[in-house]
Amino acid sequence: MGSMVDEVDWVTPERFCELIGEQPSNLKNLRPQWEEGKVWAKISKRRILYSIKGFNQWVEHTAQNIQKEQEQNAAVSRLTLLGTANESGSSSRLKTTTLISPKHLRLERN
Repeated sequence: MGSMVDEVDWVTPERFCELIGEQPSNLKNLRPQWEEGKVWAKISKRRILYSIKGFNQWVEHTAQNIQKEQEQNAAVSRLTLLGTANESGSSSRLKTTTLISPKHLRLERN
């Protein structure tokens, strides 16, 4: 059976900050990143509560997106280094310049 802490979800801003290691003064700036009703909810004109479960889901989702983005960037970087992708990441043929040794012209005198 889970403990009482496991069952608690919606908490005060102070308790939420204590749990996630954030400063209460930063919550107003962070809220736009979080979906209202899932991570935070305004329950009266002056009262906002935060969801621990909603925040944990947001963290997991954000971490997965960052990991996917890093993997895509690494793949594009590898392709670009190999000359098989352009800056947008799409494959392209590598254009090479063939060096031709100059031929010396001989001028013949008649």
